[in-house]
Amino acid sequence: MKIYGFDFPTLNNIVPSKSQYNYRNKMEYSFSNSRWLTKAEIESGEVMNRNALGFHKPRMWDKIVHIDECFYNKSQGIKFEILFINMRWIKG
Repeated sequence: MKIYGFDFPTLNNIVPSKSQYNYRNKMEYSFSNSRWLTKAEIESGEVMNRNALGFHKPRMWDKIVHIDECFYNKSQGIKFEILFINMRWIKG
């Protein structure tokens, strides 16, 4: 295929993963002390822990949705990261 004078190779069709879960080999998680709170947590007024390890809330780079398990990545890395962050928070 030629576009604006450049020859581009023919691309193969995209092949979807056979697995719906645990198919990624790399993930990037974010740490924060300003976790995204649910409506119930806000209404209760008793939020003890604002720390988070997880993903950014869509279109909100200052809030992290805390996760305890990642269904995208089969790695045990998230468990080690959660253990590490919990140990750090306990120690202060």
